[in-house]
Amino acid sequence: MTNNLPAQPDSSTNSSSVAAIISLISKWAVDHELGEPKDVDQTFADAGFDSLHSVELAFFLEDQLGVQVDDTVLWTCPTFASLARYLAERSNTRDTTTVNDGNATKQPIADAAEW
Repeated sequence: MTNNLPAQPDSSTNSSSVAAIISLISKWAVDHELGEPKDVDQTFADAGFDSLHSVELAFFLEDQLGVQVDDTVLWTCPTFASLARYLAERSNTRDTTTVNDGNATKQPIADAAEW
C-alpha cells in the first residue's frame, strides 16, 4: 500500500518512523473498511472511528510496534499525525523498535517508510 500522506513530525521525532506509523494506521483503516484518511490532521472521529475501532487499533499498533498502547490514546491524540508522533516518540525510546509487516518477519521502523 502506498501512502502519500505527508507526515509533519516535530524536530525530535524521526520522520520516517512517523510516516511508517501513519502507513500502519492507514492500512488498518482500509482493512477495516474505514477508508484511507484524506489528511493526517483529520481526527479519528471525522474518519469514522468509534470506540470499538479505537480498542482494535490500539491492540493492532501494540502488536506491530511492540509498545504498550492504551485504547484511549485516540482521544488524547485525536489526529492521525498526533498519534503517529506520539507512538514514534515512545517507540524511539526502545532499543528494539520494530514494525511487523503483517507476515512473520519484523522490520525496523526506520526502513518501513518505503512500503
